[in-house]
Amino acid sequence: LRSLLTHYAVWLDFQRNKELYVLEAWNVSARIRPGREKTAKVLSASAAGASEFDYLRDEVAERVIDRLEDVNRNFKRALDLGCGRAHVGIAANKLLQRDKVHSLLQVDQAAPIIDAAKRRCEEEGVLQAAFDVVDEERIPFQNEEFDLVVSSLALHWVNDLPGSMVQINNILRPDGLFVGAMFGGDTLSELRISMQLAEEEIWSGLSNHVSPFVRLRDAGSVLGRGGFVLTTIDTEDIQVQFSDIFSLMRHLKGMGENNALMKRRTYFGNRAFTRANEIYKEKFGSEDGGIIATFQIIYMLGWKYSDSQPRPLKRGSATASFKNLEGMSEVVDSKR
Repeated sequence: LRSLLTHYAVWLDFQRNKELYVLEAWNVSARIRPGREKTAKVLSASAAGASEFDYLRDEVAERVIDRLEDVNRNFKRALDLGCGRAHVGIAANKLLQRDKVHSLLQVDQAAPIIDAAKRRCEEEGVLQAAFDVVDEERIPFQNEEFDLVVSSLALHWVNDLPGSMVQINNILRPDGLFVGAMFGGDTLSELRISMQLAEEEIWSGLSNHVSPFVRLRDAGSVLGRGGFVLTTIDTEDIQVQFSDIFSLMRHLKGMGENNALMKRRTYFGNRAFTRANEIYKEKFGSEDGGIIATFQIIYMLGWKYSDSQPRPLKRGSATASFKNLEGMSEVVDSKR
């Protein structure tokens, strides 16, 4: 009878919370527990040995700055929104040194995180950066204050992502640039699958053990709703190897990427974790007996509207047709 009641309780919990499993990029409001993500980030940033878990954010920040290097523009005043442990600031030091970026303001939502960023910048020799405490969902700066806003692996914690994008657009000057990176919807898919299969087998129910991420097809819409134009979206998968599921979870906790859903199962159980580890190794194991975790990174680039930006010609104004490709080179030469 006790077993029957337990299975019924799990099933009832699933029925009440199953709407959590269909997530839209701009429809996660009230699902992230207020303050939980802040607590996780503070603990991870200020913990002893925090540098052990900087590798993923440092790598993504380098790739964000590489994309910024391709932009033929200098920026007087830049903002790093959600700086964490100064991952973008350290990667952007080369841009600061040659004045491609003249000044950089690094902000995050808690003083202990900013203190950790300051210490790391001092250790790495980043001298041209300032710091402030700012909430990513309530950006306090004046309109048209920055030429550039960068955000690397921070905005996935935001409940109202389109609202934050509108605020970012507002603080940019005309023809200003936003460059960002976020975890995509396929991030930790192996972990999600393994835990769901183990939970269904052990508990006869399902719950969401991984926080929601933006899907690739929604990223362009998010930028568009924020008012950005000339947008570019691309994605990369970064695969990291771990010894087992417990090592992976230790690293996720060290990164501050704990599950922060308001409606989530708080008890999973040792037996279910052990079974999840077995399933993970069976389905996604590496040749040496470890496991592979995939982090999908979505890179976003968008410009604030300006009258000086190039625009497509009016529909029907073309003077040549692609039907006549053979003569196209002659048409191009005649226009020179």
